[in-house]
Amino acid sequence: MSTDKIISLLTDKPRLMLLIDASGAFITAFMLGIVLANNTKVFGMPKEILEPLAIIALCFAIYSFCGYLFARKYKMYIRIIALANLSYCVTSATLIFMNIHSLTSFGILYFIGEIILITIIAFIEWQVAKNNN
Repeated sequence: MSTDKIISLLTDKPRLMLLIDASGAFITAFMLGIVLANNTKVFGMPKEILEPLAIIALCFAIYSFCGYLFARKYKMYIRIIALANLSYCVTSATLIFMNIHSLTSFGILYFIGEIILITIIAFIEWQVAKNNN
């Protein structure tokens, strides 16, 4: 399915966009707070960095899920989470560079993959918000 079709579908169902975002943020929080934090030798990112990132992701998940449950107008909710997601990506990229000496190949792959995926989601969210009235 093309990006344009996805944007069109989610523009018609903006509530679904918030549920997708909440699900992704919960997965990110789980990965960072449980999987990576308990395997720091495999990924190389210190636990002291992973735990706050997991808490941020959990906050994003709660925000998006509350928007999914309670919002009646979705444009501002989606715009805010799109900008929050982009700021998370900038933070993650900064932390990669600050900890490049300790990251393993798996850690670099994980964080770069996460940044790419979240950036794509944020782009779609921004377009959905822009097209939603």
